[in-house]
Amino acid sequence: MQLTRLRNDALDIFRAGLEAVDPVQAVRKHLQCQDDRLKIVDRTYHLSAYKDVYIIGAGKASAAMAQPLEKILGDLLITGPTYTNVMDLRLAMVG
Repeated sequence: MQLTRLRNDALDIFRAGLEAVDPVQAVRKHLQCQDDRLKIVDRTYHLSAYKDVYIIGAGKASAAMAQPLEKILGDLLITGPTYTNVMDLRLAMVG
């Protein structure tokens, strides 16, 4: 019985760790958009002051992080490139 409880506790800790570093959840937690105001952590941007809004990302989590951005920004967004590895970036630079 004790071993089962330890195993369950270890699994709970593991799952909490995975959830804490989930890139989608991190974006949702730290970025909000209401009307023309985009708030990222403690900075606010008035989107009406900008002609276009792009997503440009690089790295393994960039594609996953772009998904909630697209939902949050909606029609305000002009989607830009997201590069998930060095080869994608190199191909984009020569292509």
